Amino acid sequence: MAAKSPTPVRTVTLPDGTVEMHFVVRVPPRERISSTMTFERDVQSATAKIGLALMEYGLAAFDTEGEVLHGGGPRLTSKGLQSETCQTSFGEVTLSRHVYQPPAGGKTYVPLEDRARIIGLSTPLFASSIAAKYSGAGGRAVQRDLREHHAREVSLAFIQALAAETAKVVMAREDRWTCTPVTPPDQAAVIALGYDGTCAQTCGEGWKQVMVGTMTLYDSGGEPLETLHVANAPEDGKATFLSRMDREVAALKTRYPDALWVGVSDGATDLRAELGRHCGQLILDFWHAAGYIVSAAPAMTAGTAARGGVKAPQWIEQALHRLKTEDGGASKLLAEMERQLDNGPVLTGTERADLSRAAGYFANNLDRMDYAAAVRERLPIGSGITEAACKTIVKARLCGGGMRWHLGSMQQVLSLRALRRSSNRWDQFWTRLDRHGF
Repeated sequence: MAAKSPTPVRTVTLPDGTVEMHFVVRVPPRERISSTMTFERDVQSATAKIGLALMEYGLAAFDTEGEVLHGGGPRLTSKGLQSETCQTSFGEVTLSRHVYQPPAGGKTYVPLEDRARIIGLSTPLFASSIAAKYSGAGGRAVQRDLREHHAREVSLAFIQALAAETAKVVMAREDRWTCTPVTPPDQAAVIALGYDGTCAQTCGEGWKQVMVGTMTLYDSGGEPLETLHVANAPEDGKATFLSRMDREVAALKTRYPDALWVGVSDGATDLRAELGRHCGQLILDFWHAAGYIVSAAPAMTAGTAARGGVKAPQWIEQALHRLKTEDGGASKLLAEMERQLDNGPVLTGTERADLSRAAGYFANNLDRMDYAAAVRERLPIGSGITEAACKTIVKARLCGGGMRWHLGSMQQVLSLRALRRSSNRWDQFWTRLDRHGF
């Protein structure tokens, strides 16, 4: 197969102004096609060349004809046509475009790059593809994926630079481009707010805490509709993270004024205080409470096995059922733990310590453990979405073997990854960029 040049062999302008381009692709006789893989690669190459020709034609539509530009600032005059290579989904295309500068000198302006939304010498669709891939894997993995699946040979440096440039646009527009959830206001009955932290390794400072926040919309039946994510690189305190979350919460409260806000978290006291600022109801993550039930079981069943009483696995099953379904279940279990500590059988040091910790945990969080009422009202009782975000947004990308991060590059990846994994937000961002530029 041959397609020596991306230039169309014939171009026809139709009466309505549409341009019709005709390309020729030469293919061998069928009897000479001996390898499907080779033939498919040839097809891919030929179609890429056609794509490049079309992109060169389309991008030229965003340039000027060299006229003087008048705007809010100084008058701009063209320095003439200058060549620049731009990356597209089909390959590299070299463009001759007008470059402008004020008469007194200074920063240049390239209308084509501005109007065509060129990011880091890349078309927006290719930039979106690279940023999405880089948010999910390292630069070398992205480079290999482009080579093997897209027949694109792109340098590692370009991939990293383009992803960083895209992330900077995301971060710079975050406070102005508040994305709108697609759930209609009358369908979001509950919004669950969750904060959590996990660790990633930084350059020079070792393991530091990365904060993650989630906002999940539920319908009246308790079914999740969509989730929004925020992730923040380590900082002194949590001021930036909390400020970002405050902004997101305020936007959601404006769109969903009638939704019930529920804060679901573990027993961390600092998270509880922050959730309380936004939520009308706080719920302790059921599975953290369940963990203390499991650890208390040996003490709660000490000495009963010899008398044919309840064994630890049975007690755990019964206790979890009571905790989740009985009104006042947590209070009743706490009272039983305290009696076992005060008047129960002789316990080993480990049993007593585990039971004391469980009783203390229940006592400190009792006001957030009305699980039976929450289940009846179809409210979320688990912080699994937030904890999963710690794994999928942070750990899966930032904690590969030997990975260490500068805080700036870490935040860039986190911003891309959180935007990518938030329901509907990735497409909304690129739609806004296409419409408004950056």
